[in-house]
Amino acid sequence: MRTKNLFPMAAVLFGTLLCGCSTVTEMPDEDYGHVKFKRPDKVVYEQISARDCQLAVPEEVQAVAGTSCDLEVQLINYGRKEIVIKEWYMIDQYNFAVFYRKIPADRPLDNKMPFKKYAVRIPAKPLPKHAELRINPSNRAVLNITMPFTGELNPGENAAYEVIVATSLNTFKIRSKKFMVYAR
Repeated sequence: MRTKNLFPMAAVLFGTLLCGCSTVTEMPDEDYGHVKFKRPDKVVYEQISARDCQLAVPEEVQAVAGTSCDLEVQLINYGRKEIVIKEWYMIDQYNFAVFYRKIPADRPLDNKMPFKKYAVRIPAKPLPKHAELRINPSNRAVLNITMPFTGELNPGENAAYEVIVATSLNTFKIRSKKFMVYAR
């Protein structure tokens, strides 16, 4: 009967001795949770043809003056091969530039009037992540773009803009057709 009571006590004593003898070294805070690796100085991606692709946009967009407008565009692959864009950023806005010009209310638009360019400045720190974009044949990717120029208007002000959306990537160049944004 005494042996039954000694066994649990011996196990507790033995476990305490093992834990007391072990040494634990603490990791410095700056190393905890980080993986260190070397990146190449300059990453070079291959050029991708946009011949069988289309950047589809709506013909006209209604926006609220005084607030930025979010636009949903579709990148469509009409080709027979999968398109793989390795340079693609995880944040959609980093992949596009928006070209716009305001149409004067009192006269027709002069086609020689230049477009203004809006592109998000990509931060150097923290370095944004790339996520390969794959579009299978006869498929599409739905992407969101913000057009902040409607936010420059006063609430209730009316304006019309002619807009073109284009990729700002080095390896994949495509642009949309012209479309209209009406802010009210």
